[in-house]
Amino acid sequence: MLAKDPEDVDALVNKGISLGYQGKHDEAIACYDRVLAKDPDDANALVKKGVSLGYQGKHDEAIACYDRVLAKYPMMQMPWSKRCRFELSRQARRGDCFV
Repeated sequence: MLAKDPEDVDALVNKGISLGYQGKHDEAIACYDRVLAKDPDDANALVKKGVSLGYQGKHDEAIACYDRVLAKYPMMQMPWSKRCRFELSRQARRGDCFV
């Protein structure tokens, strides 16, 4: 699909997902950023970018992606669950809770 239209949003997100499964998170993030350059509020690209950032240990940046989605779609489940996981992990590292 990208051969026909290199800026196809769905194809870019799917390519990013594939790259993420291969552990190529920088390349995956580049795909998501191309989508977000066209539509800064694309929830799918933001959530997937947050996942890749999380795998890179960039939890604050991942949470920022999830918060952007939740500002527009507060009932969307995936960013809440991903965000909570990172927040619980952060609290556990500080010794603020038991996980």
